[in-house]
Order: sequence, then C-alpha cells, then structure tokens
Amino acid sequence: MNPNKLLPIVCVGTSTGGPRALQQVIPLLPKELGAPLLIVQHMPMYFTKALAERLNAISAIQVKEAIDGEKMSNGMAYIAPGDKHMTLEAGQDGDRRIIINQEPPIKGLRPSYNILLQSIAHLTGVNVLTVTLTGMGHDGLEGIRLIKDRLRHHAIAESETTATIYGMPKAIIDAGLADDIVPIESIGQTITRWVERGYGNGNESIS
Repeated sequence: MNPNKLLPIVCVGTSTGGPRALQQVIPLLPKELGAPLLIVQHMPMYFTKALAERLNAISAIQVKEAIDGEKMSNGMAYIAPGDKHMTLEAGQDGDRRIIINQEPPIKGLRPSYNILLQSIAHLTGVNVLTVTLTGMGHDGLEGIRLIKDRLRHHAIAESETTATIYGMPKAIIDAGLADDIVPIESIGQTITRWVERGYGNGNESIS
C-alpha cells in the first residue's frame, strides 16, 4: 500500500520530566502539520487540562485535553485526561475517534501509553510515529512492539543526554525498537520531517 494513502498519526508518551520536555517539542511543530498528535503524559486528574492550556498558549498547533468521542484533526494535539485512559477506534463513518475511559490502571498507570498504542495497533489504514520521551519505567514498550508487528511504523526515542529520567526511552532502545535516538531539542524537527517526507520509508533514519 502506498504510504501516502495511509492516515498518519503521531503518538507521544512521557512521564517524569514530561511537561518540560513537551514544552521543548510541541512549540516547534508547524501550525499546518499534516498529522494529529495523541499525547499520554502520566498525570493525575485536573493537571492535564492546565498542561494543555499552557502548551496551547506557546504553540502554533492547537493543544487540548482530549474529549470522549471526538474526531482527530491534523495540526491538533490531544492530551489524555489525567487519571483516564485514551484509546483510538474506527468509527462507522471511517473516521478515527478518540475514546476516553476509566478502565483499571495498567501496572499502576492511568493514563497508559501502552493502552493507547495497543488500540492503534488494531486499526487499519494508518501509519504511526511513536515518540517516547523522558519517564520512569517502560510504559509504551509492549504497545510499540505490537505496532511494529502490525503496521507501518517509525519509533523515536529521546536520547540519554537530555532525558530527565532515562527509563521509558531506554526500554525502547534496549529492545531494539528505536529507529531514531534524538535529543529533546531536535525531536520537534524530526516529527515534522517524518510528516513532510510522506511518513518515512521503512525504518530509515529521519533524524
């Protein structure tokens, strides 16, 4: 299938140190970015709305806390609400819709990056860029492995040189799943290149 016929989706997962990292990534993205972003930041209830508003104020793209049932749009970033899981499903009209729920935490995490990625892995007609930033633990590892087995996919992991906590990106790198290892100041540009180049070519480096 021609990759340009696929729906591009950018997924970002982060935990400890994430708000600061996101402020170094999201403002660098162009207003007309040809893909939606789905962001999982490990945070408790109420904090993610303030994070979304802060990022929106300093970014060209629009950033908002995700709402259950809404359709994704290019040039929009959707942050999973604190203490709720965010997933993606195909609607009857062919659009992909964001679903918000309070299913049990996964390994103590809600929202869970793995839950988002695993839901995307069961979709068709999509091409996925995963971006794993600073954070404790290995949330996202299982989801990225599943996506790589099923979909066209490219994985970026934040480098150890800039990660506040080198847990989440290290897990992706150690498992051999990272296609690019990128310092935080270059990740925004790398995301933009992935979108502009027709969503990459296989596992070649885009950094």
